[in-house]
Amino acid sequence: MNITTNIRAGEILQSHEGQYYRVLEASAIMVSLMRVNGQTIFACRPEYIALNFSIPTAEAA
Repeated sequence: MNITTNIRAGEILQSHEGQYYRVLEASAIMVSLMRVNGQTIFACRPEYIALNFSIPTAEAA
């Protein structure tokens, strides 16, 4: 599954380091994320999301 084609605002993603992030905005050229239980907000390209994040399973979330 291509994570970048299905990503929507409000979804939770998990970085490969194990941190959780909420999607604030998503478009074809940019994704804004905020760390869950934190204050870190950043924006990146969808290609970065595809390489470094996954949608957590129900057991992990």
